[in-house]
Amino acid sequence: DPGQRSIFRSFGPLAGPNDVVYNNFRDFFQTGVSSRNSIAIGKGSEKGNIRLSLSYNYDKGITPFTDFKRMTAKVNGLRNLTDKLTVSGSFSYSNSGGNRAPSGDKSVFSSLSYWPNSYDVNDFQKADGTQNNVTFGVVDNPKYLMLKAPRVDNNNRIIADATVQYKIAPWLTAKYQLTYDTYHETRTRLVDSTFDVGSQVKGWLTSEHLNFREVNSNFYLTAQKNFTDKINGSLMVGNAIVDSKQPDSYFDRGEGWKAPFSREISSFRNVITRQYSPQHFRIISYFADAKLNINDNLYPLRIAHFSTLRRV
Repeated sequence: DPGQRSIFRSFGPLAGPNDVVYNNFRDFFQTGVSSRNSIAIGKGSEKGNIRLSLSYNYDKGITPFTDFKRMTAKVNGLRNLTDKLTVSGSFSYSNSGGNRAPSGDKSVFSSLSYWPNSYDVNDFQKADGTQNNVTFGVVDNPKYLMLKAPRVDNNNRIIADATVQYKIAPWLTAKYQLTYDTYHETRTRLVDSTFDVGSQVKGWLTSEHLNFREVNSNFYLTAQKNFTDKINGSLMVGNAIVDSKQPDSYFDRGEGWKAPFSREISSFRNVITRQYSPQHFRIISYFADAKLNINDNLYPLRIAHFSTLRRV
């Protein structure tokens, strides 16, 4: 009798020979698939080299309707301007993201644990596209929940690097390297009021915007000397600066979905915004690293000083 249907597993008569008991924990998950594709071209000579590469990775998760994609393009090269001066650099761009399974209470996995094994969890959608829910809306079908209300993320990232190296003397080399790393990432999830998890507030949206920027500056001065056939040593002194921050990063939550029912935060009656701390800090370090090799016995010595200067 559908009017007396139990929404959770409960004790009752033994299953008869004509009753079907579904192994929903086994049948819900699927075989994951991973693929990696890349192509690269390059050219080089004694004067320098250059290389361009493209790659695309795709992963289909073991949870239905979950995936992850990453596309990367990179170019790097090196040029010997003189016998003493060498410059090199690289630039890469990547875009990654996909559909993730939400976690926590009333998530895909908690819904799966509550789904009665008298009903096939994979029979989740009616012909009109709505949810086939045998629990009268008390528990969301985990497969339909994953299909219609995943957590979606997208990340755009750039990493650039430039290096200059100069041979001051046969035993003395100076090197400077500058690296820039930045990304913008969004994480969103939209749940409408037809789901149990969204019914209390008539639908909700969470939208997280993360911005990151980091600059690394490194200078090295390296000396190497063979004193005898059995004694040699090296000394490296340097300076490193790391400047990192998260500008304009914030979290939005909207409740009460309204017309025109878009995925924009403006389509919600009640909106809460939380600004993240700028998290701007700078680390400056000075260091010296000495090594003395006597008869294949190594005697190292390292001195370093770090200073963290936090900015609000």
